[in-house]
Amino acid sequence: MKPGLVVFALMSVCAAVLACSNSPPTYSIADAEAAGFSRGDEQVSRVRDALEGWPGTMDGSRVEIYVMERQAHEFFFERVQAPDPDEWEVIEVRGNLVLVCEKESACDALLDSLP
Repeated sequence: MKPGLVVFALMSVCAAVLACSNSPPTYSIADAEAAGFSRGDEQVSRVRDALEGWPGTMDGSRVEIYVMERQAHEFFFERVQAPDPDEWEVIEVRGNLVLVCEKESACDALLDSLP
């Protein structure tokens, strides 16, 4: 094998590894539960196209978590039915999760505890 080809192959592999390591994280409800989220019994559907949505609590505050198929960007806020401002304080996105929280501190605690 020619040395130039070996170097090219190694550079290609390194680029692929770096690209994968920079990809946004993908989470599940189990990840949220491991971070301290207590899941409720009934699924909810406030976010269109979510794979699943669960109400529950984090640090004593109500939280709804929605798992999207892929990275959840800011435009997913358009898919959230308008939360009652007296009921929900904040909507956050991390990786493929959309969090609707009664208190900002609950979202912060959950986000800080996710890997």
